[in-house]
Amino acid sequence: ISNLRVDANGIMVVPTLTLKPYLEGNDKLAIRVQRVQLHASMEPSVKSKAAAAPINQEEIMAQVMDVMIKGIYAALDKKLQAKQIPLKAEEVVSMKYDKAAWTLHAVISSRIMREFIPAGLVGELHLTGFSFNDTGLNLKIETAR
Repeated sequence: ISNLRVDANGIMVVPTLTLKPYLEGNDKLAIRVQRVQLHASMEPSVKSKAAAAPINQEEIMAQVMDVMIKGIYAALDKKLQAKQIPLKAEEVVSMKYDKAAWTLHAVISSRIMREFIPAGLVGELHLTGFSFNDTGLNLKIETAR
């Protein structure tokens, strides 16, 4: 990920993140930050204040994840609205960043699947796997056993 900007005490930080997504369990996705590269710039009027404040990577990562979570929710809300699905992004996926572990945890709700599969046709569906390829993301969804 390389299209984020964060204001760290007047210093504009543009991070490039290398992420490792993995499945923690059914309906539980985690994204661990493997590597961070930071490019920082500041306005001339901010230099005197910013020189006293060191850049704290943990705080910057928390801000980056906050921006990323808000962006994911906004994009998902837009998709749900475009498809006329009466759910909010927060009802489909809940995300929380663990600052100590540099890991974003997400729990996916099976409520979204009810919009595509008629009620009573199959049991409750769960995310059980995923993979990436050149064209996108593939999800593996199964019913409860």
